[in-house]
Amino acid sequence: MLKAVMYDLDGTIIDSEKLHEHAWSDACQKMGIKMTKAELISQKGLSDQAVSQSLAHSSDPQDYLPIMEKKQAYAKEYARKIITFPDFINTLPLLRKKGIAIAIVTSSYKWYVDELLPTHPELANMLIVWREMTGKGKPDAEPLLFALRQLHIKPEEALYIGDAYNDYLCATAAKVQFIYYNPSKTTNPLIPPGTKELARHEDILRFF
Repeated sequence: MLKAVMYDLDGTIIDSEKLHEHAWSDACQKMGIKMTKAELISQKGLSDQAVSQSLAHSSDPQDYLPIMEKKQAYAKEYARKIITFPDFINTLPLLRKKGIAIAIVTSSYKWYVDELLPTHPELANMLIVWREMTGKGKPDAEPLLFALRQLHIKPEEALYIGDAYNDYLCATAAKVQFIYYNPSKTTNPLIPPGTKELARHEDILRFF
């Protein structure tokens, strides 16, 4: 029996995909780094640290921190202008009426969540797991497992909804059923055929 639904944050419940793309592009331009379209796409679902290390081709903080700091400065400036998808807001009370536990599991940092909350009251009063809470980001399983422990729910009793391949890998590693949020109904070659999809948030109700 399903008892909980956990959501990715960026691109799944908030319309932030372009913000992060622009933030990475801005940081790379300032650092004289060329970022390809493929690299922009692959950053979805990854932590800022992981992407910065990839761009710097180094795990040395002296190399990757300047990139990450510039990206985060851009994101912080515009974070409060991001909107929550209206159909997600409309679905929340319907899930709560059914007694379904709701959580958000993101690779983003606490500062980013703190920037969002004042202008996104719909995200308040629910469990939000950010990177510092586990010290790990997706695709590691630990962020999802941490959320499950907080909710006192088993992996087989939960769903995880996300819009990126790294969300799929995280759910698979945690043995949680994954649902691909795909409102544009485009094909992602990395997502295995047969994976369940959502085009609208309210469609999650058919699983409960």
